[in-house]
Amino acid sequence: MVTPSVLKRTGLGVVVFVLAYASCRDFDEAYYDVCVTQGNCYDEDAGTDGGTTPVGDAGTDGGTPPGPDGGTVVDAGPIPDAGPTPDAGPVPDAGPFPDAGPVPDAGPTPDAGPTPDGGPPDGGPDAGPDGGPVTRTDAGDIQTGDARPPEAGTLVEEIGVDECAAGLCLRHQYVLSGPYEFQGLWGSNADDIFLAARALPEAQADAQVVRFSDGHFSESTVDLPGFQPFRLQGTDSTNVWAINELPAMGPCWLGTATFAGGPAQPLLHCPSPVFRFDGRSWAPVGYATNGWTTIEPPALYTGPDATWVASSGDGVLRWTGTMWQHEPESMGARDRLSALWGDSSGPRLAVGSDGHQRGVFRQRARWGSWARSQSLASQPFVAIAGPHEKHLYAATASEVLRWMPGDWWRSELAVPALHGQAPAVQDIWVSPDGNDVWVTLGTSYVLRKHGEQWSVVHLPVRPGFSALQVEGFDTPAGDLWITGTWSSGASFGTIAYHYERQQP
Repeated sequence: MVTPSVLKRTGLGVVVFVLAYASCRDFDEAYYDVCVTQGNCYDEDAGTDGGTTPVGDAGTDGGTPPGPDGGTVVDAGPIPDAGPTPDAGPVPDAGPFPDAGPVPDAGPTPDAGPTPDGGPPDGGPDAGPDGGPVTRTDAGDIQTGDARPPEAGTLVEEIGVDECAAGLCLRHQYVLSGPYEFQGLWGSNADDIFLAARALPEAQADAQVVRFSDGHFSESTVDLPGFQPFRLQGTDSTNVWAINELPAMGPCWLGTATFAGGPAQPLLHCPSPVFRFDGRSWAPVGYATNGWTTIEPPALYTGPDATWVASSGDGVLRWTGTMWQHEPESMGARDRLSALWGDSSGPRLAVGSDGHQRGVFRQRARWGSWARSQSLASQPFVAIAGPHEKHLYAATASEVLRWMPGDWWRSELAVPALHGQAPAVQDIWVSPDGNDVWVTLGTSYVLRKHGEQWSVVHLPVRPGFSALQVEGFDTPAGDLWITGTWSSGASFGTIAYHYERQQP
């Protein structure tokens, strides 16, 4: 059920229709069938040690893009209609997990009822420990009572969930009410995190960017046409890239451009789905076209020397600092890339789908050419992550796969259905030693692999939470960030949770 409401943005004088709806994905009282009927789930009560940001989670760390080095001029035509996202279909039953005992049922979080002023229930993300509203400082921090020695920005209130559960101890949360999704999550280190909240399509609102730095949250509205980030990548806080989920829409305009030192050419300049933050402000990274190629989101990779994106019809484009260049590639005419992965030398693998909605991947040679590999008898890839090829994972909506010697993918785990509802993989994070793998499912449950043991983890979150993105760091505290949406009755919003992973 969709319920419209009106949100007034103070100071801007802008009235935006906000859609808040009730989620159908409350899994707090759910059991995995495989756990209940067969007793084969691993009891996940403990976390593990930390891990660094993966070199490749559809991208990696690196430096500032260099200047122009010539190459082929990007040719592009009208921006194609991406069409509806293909339906991945029902998720196959994964069968039993390794025998390690049942996963304990966390049970529903008690609802303390409405506050006297009709606000959210006690302990909800917008309520303080006494039932009143949580206040934010001018930096956006959530400030409430003491539950541990105070530190700047640390969440120290009761929020209706266990402070430590399932091997995770809650440090911070950031709640953004309204029609938003924290789909963008990236950080150069555990103390400098960027969170991009795109607006739901029906809302037609400006995107919000939240930054966690030095223990404090700060929120800003990015008023740029078409800026609705789906993925973030970067090298440091002065070189952060964002890409939308779909190609940019809107009119092109006639202009000229000079490439590789040649004469100016009359070209169409078109809206771009790619944006860059230089440490002060966001700006679109445009492109010119004469009718053949457009940037095709959401694949994005930021490396030490350049940034790469996928294109329609011609494979992969590389930003040199002044223009987009083609990289030679053998590919199918209807192939679409969803994610790029690489190491310090640059991107190495691209994953996505072919024209028949089967999984497909490509490999990049050291000299920059791409080769198309055989399609897999599976659904399209949605994510890829890992510190290096020895511990590299990719996933479709319903299956997690691992990269094997000999350049092929082996199925690790099929995502099990949950009482007739089908979780779908959203994101993956892998620790640098490969010992800790986290997979979000668009529910309040996630998959975790510790060592060689897969398990089901019920996150310590409020009811109605659906996990989207995950990012971790190699710190003594084992910092782990998980973002997602939440819904309760007529309320909707997005939350970022910051956890410490406990030692097993």
